[in-house]
Amino acid sequence: MDHHLLPKDPTSTEIVVPCVCKPPYYDGQDFLLYSLEHAKPWLVCVDGKDLRAQIDEHENYDLTPIKELESFYQQWLFFGLLKVVLQDAFRAEDFVAENQGKRFITTRDLMPRLQRIWTDRPFAKAVSTTAQSYTAKCMSIVTIVLGSTEALRTRPMERQFDWRIRLSIASLAQLIASAANLAFDMQGVKHEQRASYLPVYKFPNEDVAGEMRRAGWCPSELYAITNKFSSLYSRYFISKMKKPEPHKDHDQCNSRFCRWYQTRPGSYITKHMDHQCSCLNYSDVDLDATIRYILAEGGLPILKITGAGPSLRVQAIESTSETKYIAISHVWADGLGNPSSNSLPRCQIANLRKLAVALHSKAFAPRKLGAPLEEDQNSCTGNSEVEVEELLIWIDTLCCPCEPSKAKSNSILQLREPYSNAALVLVLDAALQTVTLGTTSFHEVLLRVFSSGWTSRLCTSQEGVLAKSLWFQFHDQAEDFTVLKDGLFLEGYKDVRAMIIYHDLVCQFQWLDMYKTE
Repeated sequence: MDHHLLPKDPTSTEIVVPCVCKPPYYDGQDFLLYSLEHAKPWLVCVDGKDLRAQIDEHENYDLTPIKELESFYQQWLFFGLLKVVLQDAFRAEDFVAENQGKRFITTRDLMPRLQRIWTDRPFAKAVSTTAQSYTAKCMSIVTIVLGSTEALRTRPMERQFDWRIRLSIASLAQLIASAANLAFDMQGVKHEQRASYLPVYKFPNEDVAGEMRRAGWCPSELYAITNKFSSLYSRYFISKMKKPEPHKDHDQCNSRFCRWYQTRPGSYITKHMDHQCSCLNYSDVDLDATIRYILAEGGLPILKITGAGPSLRVQAIESTSETKYIAISHVWADGLGNPSSNSLPRCQIANLRKLAVALHSKAFAPRKLGAPLEEDQNSCTGNSEVEVEELLIWIDTLCCPCEPSKAKSNSILQLREPYSNAALVLVLDAALQTVTLGTTSFHEVLLRVFSSGWTSRLCTSQEGVLAKSLWFQFHDQAEDFTVLKDGLFLEGYKDVRAMIIYHDLVCQFQWLDMYKTE
């Protein structure tokens, strides 16, 4: 599994796949007829019969020893697929390594070979229709045959198919199908028959899920991964991503519930920028009264933050159709909310202004992607060197009154308006703010975005859908979501593995759009 993309700082090494078949590894010539050559006719679809039904019927009445099954499927479905794609350049020995007397599968040189075979030479022009049709048939067989091994999971442990072998076959099939389709696209081949591969088993499985739990993942996050992402390349990559420390205790969580995302007024703690900070909350009676008055008149209050330290000041003004402001979208569980009063620690307000100043400067005077922000203090006494004449912000913690009930109701009724009218919407997610954008690949950045707490909450996802221009805050800078998505698309044209991830993420953004109403 050493051909997979990995995070820049993975939690563990690649999964080692044992090589259980013996040399010459693959001795057949035709993938579609290989099972016949090896006296396994139930693995050949004839006379329109259902191949999966044939396999299940055979295994119910004449069980093939599991070790024999693993060996044959590795020979046929793994080494055979390599033969299909590499053709005359195929040498099975190149994909077998040995360590301490044990043989295992290695795919370290697979990507350079795919690059040469599928994209560098005009192979698709010569055999485009035949190759496309043949590859599609091979992928169909892999899907059905490998899917039959999933049924073995209900049998005793000694009868269960080795999940590592199944994972390696599925991973290779998806990579080859995607590489083939990309090559055909580049050659202008028509799409009558696509070489596709659908995942046919659960990943992360129990072993990998247990490892992820110990690395700080919540059961609800693991459940979301299997529902959000269809490709093994996204799931495998995420399984190797580190969670921010300190890790939270998820022993009381389950697949549908994370206790850390439940906000209860009586126990909620509004956080400071630093756990050692003890600055007071910014509180202004006149500010609260102005906000309630604007809401009562049917208007939208926004905030003007000026000064720093003791001179920090927040004013409320009414937004108009011409007003440009930044709306903050955040997960309350990260500590930027306040259920009991419309106030925040002064250090948090100063930081909001700092982030807004940097975003305003970048959005309207763009820098090169990856260029670091000027160093700026996070404390309540910090001063920003960059000044903006009129910097306006909207955040629910300060702009949605906690009381009286009528004012609170008025703000809830208008909750779509702040995000849909904002010039920019800035997402603040605690986990994303530990990621350094300038040194992280687009595919890792976006996989972290779509596995974050912000995207797991329906309300915050809707805030993102409403945005005219959506930005995410990272450790070193904020970036436009469109720039991130376009960056991943360009990565995908250089590396088919990134393109597989791109298609997963496009589906996620389309899913978010389902909740958007005109």
